[in-house]
Amino acid sequence: MESAGNNSSAPPPPNMTEYASVTELNQVNEKLDRLTQMFMNFMQNQNQSNQDHPNYILVPDQPQAPPDQPQGQANPTGPSSSTNIRSHPPKQTVIFHTSGQQEDDNYEEEEWRSKGKQKADMSNQIAQLKSELRSELRSEVRQLKGVDTYGKIDLEDLCLHPGSKMPPKFKCPELSKYNGKGCPLAHLKLYIGSLSDFIDNESLLLQLFQRSLPKEALDWYSTIDHTKLKVWRDLAEVFLDHFRFNTTDVANRMDVQRMYKKSTETFKQYAHRWRGVAARVKPPMTETEMVSTFISTLKQPYYGYLLGYYALNFATIVHIGDGIDDGIKTGKLADYEYLHNMFEQQTAANATTKRPVN
Repeated sequence: MESAGNNSSAPPPPNMTEYASVTELNQVNEKLDRLTQMFMNFMQNQNQSNQDHPNYILVPDQPQAPPDQPQGQANPTGPSSSTNIRSHPPKQTVIFHTSGQQEDDNYEEEEWRSKGKQKADMSNQIAQLKSELRSELRSEVRQLKGVDTYGKIDLEDLCLHPGSKMPPKFKCPELSKYNGKGCPLAHLKLYIGSLSDFIDNESLLLQLFQRSLPKEALDWYSTIDHTKLKVWRDLAEVFLDHFRFNTTDVANRMDVQRMYKKSTETFKQYAHRWRGVAARVKPPMTETEMVSTFISTLKQPYYGYLLGYYALNFATIVHIGDGIDDGIKTGKLADYEYLHNMFEQQTAANATTKRPVN
């Protein structure tokens, strides 16, 4: 009971995803602090520069007395000595500091330009850091919302080939779908054959190719870098390279020679199955080679009836074999396979009967 209580009060295991998010936010905060410190240093340098090099001072103007009168005393003479003379506030005159030397002027101008360049560099760095912070903050928000799960979702990213345009009144023909099985080169030939009227419009062929890919093949095609697919040859090479493993399903001549007709299939069914495998033989078989090889795989009664027909084409051989099947079913031709099986069963039964008893 005590251990159960301890287990119930134990904190839940840490969530690594939360730790990762906290680490990323700390990095953003560090960059923000660095930006703030750089800005404060910049402002401090500007204030220090203004204090060290004042551009001007203000000096109040003094009222000037006549030449024969001491300065600071009022002039008693005038139209009316009893008239009160209004005193105006002293004016301030701006006196600029000048060194009087050309070297000092050049030094100050060079120093002013250097500080202007430093100010521009500092502004560029601040702008760059602000841009980086905005980008990282947007990324953090997208991750929190779960948007990054799907990758880029801007218009230029969703359009695989934005440079292509559909011709006026264009109607896309029905395209065959490549499900990732079979020869990829055969699919390319069938695709181009369906769009032979637009063979000169490569951008259109690139854009419509995705319509011939369903499910898994389309998922793969959506993840590749389409900026590298400039022309049709680029797309064809990438497609053939990805589905190259399908071209390894190539039969050889030994494969078709070892085939045989099953007892559960008709002659025509076996001929179609054998022909499908023979079509994958590389290099391709000639018509005469296919007929002779196919007949060599047959048993009686087919082999005996077709032995002298090597000069015929494969379609004629299938037609004759189908007629042999009909003759066996109607009893007009002997089923050598059936007779052979009956003979073996009878031989086995006789051997069991003649076995001596110990």
